[in-house]
Amino acid sequence: MAMKRYIYYILVALCSLTLAACGGDDDAPITPGGGDNPGGGVVETPVAADLDVNSYALAGEVAEFGSVKAMMVGDNLSIVATPQAGIASAEEILECGEFVYGAVNPLLIGKEFDLMTEQSLYTFISTMVGAELESVAPDLTDEIEAGTALFTYQNSVLNVKADLTLVGGVTLSFHAETTIEAVINENVISSIYGEKPLRAAFYLEEDGVTYLYFTPAGISYFEELSIATWYLYLVADSSLLNGEQVDITAIDEDTPFIFGMVDNVDDSNSFEVASADIQGASGMFNIKRNGEGDYTAIIDITYGGASFNVAFTGECVSANVQMPVEQNYVVYEGEKLNLIGASLIKAESVWRVELDVDNGTTIMVTAPATFFDGNARGFSQSADLTVSYEGVTYSKANGYSGTFTALYDESGETLSLSFTNYDNLELSYAGSVTINE
Repeated sequence: MAMKRYIYYILVALCSLTLAACGGDDDAPITPGGGDNPGGGVVETPVAADLDVNSYALAGEVAEFGSVKAMMVGDNLSIVATPQAGIASAEEILECGEFVYGAVNPLLIGKEFDLMTEQSLYTFISTMVGAELESVAPDLTDEIEAGTALFTYQNSVLNVKADLTLVGGVTLSFHAETTIEAVINENVISSIYGEKPLRAAFYLEEDGVTYLYFTPAGISYFEELSIATWYLYLVADSSLLNGEQVDITAIDEDTPFIFGMVDNVDDSNSFEVASADIQGASGMFNIKRNGEGDYTAIIDITYGGASFNVAFTGECVSANVQMPVEQNYVVYEGEKLNLIGASLIKAESVWRVELDVDNGTTIMVTAPATFFDGNARGFSQSADLTVSYEGVTYSKANGYSGTFTALYDESGETLSLSFTNYDNLELSYAGSVTINE
């Protein structure tokens, strides 16, 4: 298969789902797969630990890798290796006939894990002859019977040891090492969805009160929180953010304090507690303002029998920073083209938009009629939300993440529409639209 197909599997397993609703968070609960060994398990006799660096064993036959490279996929470390020598980059290795690929999110670095039972996101792919794996991930384990892996990263050196037993009994083990300059995201957030990397934080300071928002979604602007699958927020009198531990049950009712979770996919999971109505919640927070937008935050709060935690140090993005607006363009695979027209086909429940590109191609968008109200949506919010271009249909069913926003003004017959899949396709259109009922 071509490199683009493998990049697709990598991004699906590691990014984005990121967010079901957008932005790249791995937020939905992950059910381990089964294959012929649904209970999971580990390789009884690990081979990778005894292999020399940059070598592999396939069905007991040991050989060397000729090229090993690493790259970042979002904030996830990945390694790719091939028997072919002299390959200059990770992207070029992915075009080789034979390679192995492994990647983990930051939570798995330094942790030996069982591929059959691990719930934090990882991906393994192999095109090695006799040990082909299309994609192994927490929800895609039907190609293997067992497996373990260990990723370590120290002093710019990424070292990976993995043992996999494929369905049918063929074993593939490898020990690969290479250098990469990477910044590892050590911020963590947890909720009913488990522990995730904390990828975005926002703040607002107003009238002596500080508002903080934390999410695993890979978003950049405060307004995108509406299409993050979930996020936690804390509002408190700024005087409480002094680096001292605060027991939330001891806060005076007249002192501003609010803590909650917003789940944009399942609102029944959303909640909010406050100093005036603590609702049985307990726990603490310890937050320090280090400078404008710079915070160190520890939150450990229990509500409804579930634990909600944040461990964060770094720069938060101001809630007042607006998303930049550019119109009537499409960027596909790095090439920017103009959008020169649009037509809207209205059906009873699902509308279709055709956007004309100045190179003669057409972008096809389908979405429920109710989605043309100016609010941002993600693929997880409707199976009818799709974007098709150059032979690819981006949708929930096809495993993609994306953010879609559209507003139709019937009185003026104008349409504003934007979309991004946070990878190779981004578009924005605003202008007149031809209507077809």
